[in-house]
Amino acid sequence: MTRKMSKVKSYERWGATMVFDREGQSAEGVLMAIKDVKTEHGETSILCLEDDDGVKTSVFLTSALAHHQWDYYIGRYVIITYTGEEKNPKTKRTYKAFCVEVEEVEGTEAIPF
Repeated sequence: MTRKMSKVKSYERWGATMVFDREGQSAEGVLMAIKDVKTEHGETSILCLEDDDGVKTSVFLTSALAHHQWDYYIGRYVIITYTGEEKNPKTKRTYKAFCVEVEEVEGTEAIPF
């Protein structure tokens, strides 16, 4: 399956940063690290993924993704899929929503969400 990826500024050794602008787009690979980076908008964190072919991709840790326990996922294969915009019922603001799938590893505890 061929995926069209959008690229923005690369954060040195962590590869191109994924920009999710179409429903169904995904970034996937083994979660290698969570890094703090400085951007023109301030400091933020990125998820550093490496796929089976050694291609590195980074994903901004947005508020919609921040509720996951990413530290538990390091070393596991993850798939982050953009599911479209949703509206917060309290604030009425829209945000990008994601589906996160994480590799199950036999003999480990259930992954907390």
